[in-house]
Amino acid sequence: MKRPSTEATVNLLVLAAIGALGLWLLFATEWVDVWRPTPPRNEAARDDHYAIKQIVGKLGGKVSSPDNLDRLPPPGATLVLESNQWDFLPGRSQQLREWVEVHGGHLVLPSFLNIGTNIDWLPLRQKKRVKGAALSCPAPGNDDDATDEDKEDDDESEVEKPTPPTARPQPPDPLFIGPQDNPRDSCPTLAERIGSDAEAEPLRRYRLCRGDWWTGLEATPAAAESWSIVGTRGALVLRATLGKGRVTAMGAWRFLDNRSIFTGDHAQLAIAMLDLHPGDDVWFVIDEKREALLMWLWQRAGPALGLALLAMAFALWRGARRFGPLLPEPPLARRSVAEQIRGTSAFVLHGGGAALLAAARRALDDAARQRIAGYDRMTMGQRVDALRQPTGLAVDVLTRALDPQLPPRRALPDKLAVIEQTRRRLAFNS
Repeated sequence: MKRPSTEATVNLLVLAAIGALGLWLLFATEWVDVWRPTPPRNEAARDDHYAIKQIVGKLGGKVSSPDNLDRLPPPGATLVLESNQWDFLPGRSQQLREWVEVHGGHLVLPSFLNIGTNIDWLPLRQKKRVKGAALSCPAPGNDDDATDEDKEDDDESEVEKPTPPTARPQPPDPLFIGPQDNPRDSCPTLAERIGSDAEAEPLRRYRLCRGDWWTGLEATPAAAESWSIVGTRGALVLRATLGKGRVTAMGAWRFLDNRSIFTGDHAQLAIAMLDLHPGDDVWFVIDEKREALLMWLWQRAGPALGLALLAMAFALWRGARRFGPLLPEPPLARRSVAEQIRGTSAFVLHGGGAALLAAARRALDDAARQRIAGYDRMTMGQRVDALRQPTGLAVDVLTRALDPQLPPRRALPDKLAVIEQTRRRLAFNS
């Protein structure tokens, strides 16, 4: 029988140590489930009202989220308006009123203090409370508390008993990290009421949190409230009719965002505010979004902008500082006879030939002074006779050539030719 090798012994010892460590972890530790919130992703991270839109869609509503209020919802639809810049264009307020009053639309204002106070035609307004005055809408308590209210004595002289301090809320379970109410937020119970009868039995109760943001609402004298949520601060959510439509408002702020909708009974109250039924059109206008000005101009006037930019680029290129001359310097060479003739012809064509004829006459006079004595003192006839003998030209030809008057343009070449021929014969004939 072979003895185990050293390597096998080491392996067995390592396996035994790992097994002992596993047994110790099993009996010395406690394993519990911990809830961790899943961070929002994709559209939920970009849209603060993604949760309420999904809830409305799951309950049968048709959700639309336009970027602005350029186009109003269809008649009878529900419009959730939370944009602060919805009325920056003139005429929108009147169009919205006509949509509610004539076409039977349902306008919902979850943030009445931010939007509703700037609309003068709403049938709702913020309730003004006098300091020290009693509340007109006490918060409805539980059913067991109703008997206690009946037992209150009407004697005004009776001294009221001090109210016991409210018990501090218990801190949340540290092992439970998930959707739960913040112990710092008070979540009182509010009652749902139909109509304006304060003595009517509430339909149901809602537990709402973040009461610091609430304010009481009331209907204007010309309107009648049809539905409300009441508490110690009066009607916190109120609905009133306006023509064929309705207006529902809440004295809160950011009530429908993703963080608030899962607190207390906010989701149930949101559906009650929308008065949602399967098949209803629900529009959410949260912000007034517009395209960038440059992108808008490019989409509507792209070719014109392209030409303008191209012209600007050419203008900058033309006016920029250059490193050398615009054209290369011509070589230092004598002009050819053909170039001289073309240049002279162009000069004569544009100038009429007077300067060219005077230059030819001066050249002839210079040549005649060298061959004929007293040439400058001679008359025109004497000069013709003096030039006839050395040149051999006829008298009439010389007379037409020496005539100081400018000939017609078609006769100018002939006159220049005679003068040049006379000069050459004087210069080269002995």
